[in-house]
Amino acid sequence: MNKRVVIFGGSFDPIHNGHISVALAALRQLNAQACWLIPAFEAPLKHRKLTDFAHRTAMIKGAISKYEQLFLCEIESTLPTPNYTITTLLRLKQLHPDIEFVLLIGADQAADLQRWKQPELIRQNALIAVYPRSGYEVPEGFLTVDQPVIEVSSTDIRMGRSIDATIPVLRYMMSKNLYTEQIVASMISEKRMQHVLRVTELTRRLALRYGIDADKAVLAGLFHDAVKQWPKERLLLWMRRFRPHQIDLHPQIWHSFVAADVLKHNYHIHDTCVLQAIAHHVQGNSSCLLAKILYVADKIEPGRGYDTQPLIDLAFRDIHKATRIVKSMQAEYLRKERWNDINGNHHQSH
Repeated sequence: MNKRVVIFGGSFDPIHNGHISVALAALRQLNAQACWLIPAFEAPLKHRKLTDFAHRTAMIKGAISKYEQLFLCEIESTLPTPNYTITTLLRLKQLHPDIEFVLLIGADQAADLQRWKQPELIRQNALIAVYPRSGYEVPEGFLTVDQPVIEVSSTDIRMGRSIDATIPVLRYMMSKNLYTEQIVASMISEKRMQHVLRVTELTRRLALRYGIDADKAVLAGLFHDAVKQWPKERLLLWMRRFRPHQIDLHPQIWHSFVAADVLKHNYHIHDTCVLQAIAHHVQGNSSCLLAKILYVADKIEPGRGYDTQPLIDLAFRDIHKATRIVKSMQAEYLRKERWNDINGNHHQSH
């Protein structure tokens, strides 16, 4: 009897737990010996450019590493573009004539199959198995995979609406900043995002000046204000859970700690300097070099309401001296704020 292999294609940008559950269900129900996940090299029908193929394959490897019957197949990187399913299938048949292939597709794709290139030739060269998709009936004439409808999508993960992916995928995509900008932009206002982008660019440039990994600097820069506009009640829940010992600090500081904790607990980033940089970007209480850089960059980015260029120049010459000066400026500013509050309250009491 020929070996039966399920082939499961897609953008996998990124691969999520829904993909894994469908692949495993197909393996069991179709009596297959293996499932090959085949990422598209490019997707001409998509309205956006796919994340680099090397990143998507790295995430697939991380996601399937503990499953003995799931494999990554990179064949589409070797085929001419634009590529079609029939081209991939015929090449696989040529390379593996002893394998019986089962093409795994969603009900939405099955409904559209007649519009694919050479659909009859696809049917002649592979069995087709269909899994459920919300809003679509599974057409007749196909094998079926009995599987709950997948609620998560790659778009949800890219936009920060879901973290329903494996830990290696979540950690990889954040450490390489594949979707970080989109995730943060979905959480804050456009005005706040412009500040974040200016801080991130200055942080990145300073990191390169001082020999720090640019991806770490960009991640810290992008995430430092990620939860700044969350409601106080939501921040309080995170503070109670992870920082009860710091809950007495001013609520305006909470977002720095919560952002670090979201990155750590939702996205499994454990780099101490990245987390410290985010957690201490308001007060500047960390001696970690990246933390000093982000603290300074946040206070002197070019969009601040005064001429920050002399301080930016100083930061590139001596980040430690720049940190000391920015701290003294911040202390003076806070003293004035307190004085104004006291003065204002004093006048109101009369």
